[in-house]
Amino acid sequence: MTRRRLTTCIALLFAALSGPAAAQTVLEDPLDGSTIGTRNGGQFVAGGWQAPGQVTWDLGLPVTEGGMSVNVTNWNPDATSPQHQFDKQHIINMYESSHGSPHSADGDIPKTDFFNVRTGASYDNFFKFLSSVSGFDPPPNGRHETRLPRDPGFIDPNQTYELSFSWTQAGDITAKLDGNELVTHSHGETFKLRYVFIGTDNAPPGGYGPQHDVIYSNLQVWGTSEVPDAGTGGSGGTAGSGGTAGSGGSAGGTSTFNVVADTWSDPTAPTATHGSDPDLRVGGDGRTIYLRFVVSGVGTVTNARVLLEAMNGGGGGDIHDVDDDTWDEATLSHVSRPTPSSSVLSSLGTVDIGSSYSFDVTPAITGDGTYSFAITSSEVDGSGYNAKESSGMAPQLVVSWESGGAGGTAGSAGSAGSGGDSGAAGWSAVGGQGGSGSAAGTGAGSGDAGLDAGAPRPAASSGEDGCGCSVPKSQGTGWSLALLLAVGAVVRRTRRS
Repeated sequence: MTRRRLTTCIALLFAALSGPAAAQTVLEDPLDGSTIGTRNGGQFVAGGWQAPGQVTWDLGLPVTEGGMSVNVTNWNPDATSPQHQFDKQHIINMYESSHGSPHSADGDIPKTDFFNVRTGASYDNFFKFLSSVSGFDPPPNGRHETRLPRDPGFIDPNQTYELSFSWTQAGDITAKLDGNELVTHSHGETFKLRYVFIGTDNAPPGGYGPQHDVIYSNLQVWGTSEVPDAGTGGSGGTAGSGGTAGSGGSAGGTSTFNVVADTWSDPTAPTATHGSDPDLRVGGDGRTIYLRFVVSGVGTVTNARVLLEAMNGGGGGDIHDVDDDTWDEATLSHVSRPTPSSSVLSSLGTVDIGSSYSFDVTPAITGDGTYSFAITSSEVDGSGYNAKESSGMAPQLVVSWESGGAGGTAGSAGSAGSGGDSGAAGWSAVGGQGGSGSAAGTGAGSGDAGLDAGAPRPAASSGEDGCGCSVPKSQGTGWSLALLLAVGAVVRRTRRS
């Protein structure tokens, strides 16, 4: 071990023993003629590593709060850029799982975390940012995605830019360009990001790949790994008294309904039927998509969205209510189609192949019943979506709802429990929980939460009465991340805020 690395390890170990809250350097790779990651293709040039190809790193443990940054040069994300060799290009990615693909993640149980930066000819001269703590499930509950359009020439390929990303334990993740915030996605759940990919991720080949000729340098990852509620926490407090009964109850939920009939009509073939087609086409010469759903078991509707997965890029279209629910997908044609309402419920701009989108149809869904919709578009560059006959995601209607009535009055807080030892990988323990309210009608009042000492409290002592908290021990598995980070460090820098 060189003196520099030994000094770094000692410095990191000292920082680790000083307290768990410090954000430490997890990885630093200048990409100057070589890499400590795993390289698959590309080449080293003056200034860094150049795509096409891929470099990956395993951080060893997930970073639950922290960030990463990398410098890029010779980067031209303009829509007309000759660097666009693929419809979708993944230039920077992080994943919880080693498979490194949002598409593989969609089959994982539980769903895995990731963020992507995508470029491509349809991303309006900059890039699209995607992030998720639940795999590639469609919005609104799964991934968040934001296009960041800019004017042509916004990025000068002759300059070097820093792309950076930071995430919090609260589930907020922010993308920045040269320190200036571009977009923040709030997920409400902790990220666990362990594997880094530049050049491209491991998405299925074909429409995906690296943006050619981009040069990457000075990769850095920093942060901590404090997974909430890991290991054994302190004992909980005693239950509080139950709340008084409420009338009705405010319980509700979200229900997903698969499409029961879907087809499309084509004015250029006015008597043709398409009920068995694996795709649904809209726009171009006036093609129209028809969808029907049956809703049951819901209360008062608060939100309703039709989810679709694009199999062809282009104008996404406008969605309309259709009063006639008696149409048959096997016989519907352009001449026999029902007439859509003239009013537009919601619209989509340009859609991309393989991505999922949602139309807001809340005003049309009033409760249980049968509902039909039509999607129209005046765009010459039409688009298409997967039908229920395809191998992709079939159309869905996602309805959020609530029942009537107010909940019961909250119970009083539980008293504090005794302190406990720290968990194997975390710093948090759950305090006492309040008692549940007595049931009446269809709902029950829930008690207030008991005293919660889940946050780190290094100053407290193990076994202290009345705090309901966990505290770190001076030895044991609670230090495993700090020690691994110390041994694996290759730079002198020990902290980054």
